[in-house]
Amino acid sequence: GNVLDGFLFDIDNGNFNANVTTSSFNNSGRNAIRAIGGAVGAVTNVTFNSTTANNSAAEGAFFLINGGGAASTFNFTYLTTPPSAILNSGGANGVNAAFDGANTTGTVNFNGLTIDGGVNSLNTNGATVNVIFP
Repeated sequence: GNVLDGFLFDIDNGNFNANVTTSSFNNSGRNAIRAIGGAVGAVTNVTFNSTTANNSAAEGAFFLINGGGAASTFNFTYLTTPPSAILNSGGANGVNAAFDGANTTGTVNFNGLTIDGGVNSLNTNGATVNVIFP
């Protein structure tokens, strides 16, 4: 029930590694999960397991990753262990992902995950991102 985001990370430089297990980001005022970064060579690895992300006001998950002038790597994995889910019952998309920049690479893995509310994915300016859907 956070006012804005249930889980927010904004990485501009350096490394960010997170393993989120048995958590819930439900009823958020904006996004259940919000990831921004990669402008200056960030390496981001985030894994969710047995975590729910339900009923956000906007997107279940929002990604804005920009490789900018330096290589940026973004790896997001949602493990299939129940009851993991990104659901959206009141906003725009289940997932909204924008990857921008020739130096942006990464993998977004939603394999085995229920996404309710649709997916909007935009790769521009040469971004190389593998998005794995259920």
